[in-house]
Amino acid sequence: MLLGAPISREIEFELTGFTSGEMLSGLLGLIDTLVRQFDDRRSLLAPLAIRQIERAIIVQILLTVRHQFSDQLHRTPPETSSGYIKRAEEFIEANWNQLITVGRLTEVTGVSARTLFRIFGKHRGYSPMTFARKIKLERAHALLDQADDNTSVTGVAFTCGFSNLGRFANDYWKMFGELPSETLRQSYQRQ
Repeated sequence: MLLGAPISREIEFELTGFTSGEMLSGLLGLIDTLVRQFDDRRSLLAPLAIRQIERAIIVQILLTVRHQFSDQLHRTPPETSSGYIKRAEEFIEANWNQLITVGRLTEVTGVSARTLFRIFGKHRGYSPMTFARKIKLERAHALLDQADDNTSVTGVAFTCGFSNLGRFANDYWKMFGELPSETLRQSYQRQ
């Protein structure tokens, strides 16, 4: 996925070779974060969050520990068209109520995750996952603003792909300046 093409042989790591001390420090920090979460009995991570953290660790390993594909991963990718961004944005907008992963976006666009994140950053100033969260929040706002008797904040959050209600409420407040429950209450008042 990171290379944007299938690999023809298994990865052979050089267990004594690292791309940089900073990258190694980042890897250790990610692993430490995951271990602390598992050790904290008061903390529960959603399975989806655990999978995303695992993927982040795998990507960091691939970018930190030297192997036969390291040079390909670290070279500057060729400049790509903003058509990739359009394809990713259209997919996100059409599938806002589905789980949107980096892997699925790379399949849709045909470019590596690294390239996709780089061109989003360059042309949009944010990541494709930030765009996906924005679209999901806009959909949540529309559902809460046009509520019926069966609408609940929890139901809307889950419909829009948010499994952590606290994070949903916080992101919603940052984007709209009010809590989801306030939007829902105002919708009921207009009816």
